Amino acid sequence: MPAFMLPTDALPLESVHLSILPKTTHNLSWSADNELAIGCDDCVIIYVPDFSLCAPVINERDSPRQYSEAALRFPVALQKPHDLNRHLFENAGQEFTAYATFTGAGDGVLTGHGSTLNHTVALQWSPGGLGRMSRSVLAVLTSHGIITIYCQGAPDAVATSGARNAGSLRPWTAAWHVGAGMLVPAVEGHDAPDKRECIISFAWAPNTGTKGTLLAYLNTDREIVILRVHATHDHTTLPGHPGTWHVLEVARFVADGPHSMPADVSI
Repeated sequence: MPAFMLPTDALPLESVHLSILPKTTHNLSWSADNELAIGCDDCVIIYVPDFSLCAPVINERDSPRQYSEAALRFPVALQKPHDLNRHLFENAGQEFTAYATFTGAGDGVLTGHGSTLNHTVALQWSPGGLGRMSRSVLAVLTSHGIITIYCQGAPDAVATSGARNAGSLRPWTAAWHVGAGMLVPAVEGHDAPDKRECIISFAWAPNTGTKGTLLAYLNTDREIVILRVHATHDHTTLPGHPGTWHVLEVARFVADGPHSMPADVSI
C-alpha cells in the first residue's frame, strides 16, 4: 500500500459539534467532492474535507480528521433581491418581470399570508459541473416556498494563491432563485404561469453532460415543474461573480398519480 494511503480502519467516524440545532429531517447533504452541507434554522454550514489526509503517514497513532475545523456559515433566511433573476432573462433574450414585495405564496397558513418566518426546509447539492472549477452548487429550500441556488463566486487574486483558499471557505453567493413569484424564463413554446407558487420539495437529476442538468420541484398546487440548468464560469470576471447561468422552465404538469407525465413533454 502506498505511504500516502490510509487503511479504512484508520478513519474513525468523527462527530461534528454545532452551536445551533438543525430542525428538519432533510438537513444533511454531501457533494460530489465530499463537502458536507448542514441546514440549520436560519443558515447553512459547509464543512470541507481535510485534504491533509493525502499527506504521507508519519505516525500511525495520529487520529486524522475527516473535515477541517473551520467551516463556512452563511444566512439563508433573509429574502434575496427580487431582481436576482434579471440576468437569467437577459441571457434568454426575454423581458424580465418581478413582484415588488413579498405578499405570500401558496395557500398555507404561514406562506399564504406572507409571514416573515423563513427557515431552512431542505438542501441538496447539484451534480458536479454547474459550479466553478466543475464543482457542485447548493440548492436550499426555505419555508417561504423558495429555492435559492448558492455557488462559489469568482475568486480574487489573493484567494488563488493557496490550495486551502481554493476550497469552499470563501464566501458563497446566491446565483438565482425560484418560487413565491421569483420567476425564471420558459423555453420557447412553453407558457409558464405567472403566479406566486409555494415550492414544497425538489430534486436534482444526475448530470446530463455538457448541456447541464435538470432541477425538478413540486408546489402546493401538486404541479411538478422541470427546469433545465446550465452554467459557465469565466476566470476573468470580477470577484464574487456567480457565473453565467442559463435556466429555462421546460415542463409543468399536475402530478395526479404514477406515470402522469404528458407524452408530449420534451426536455
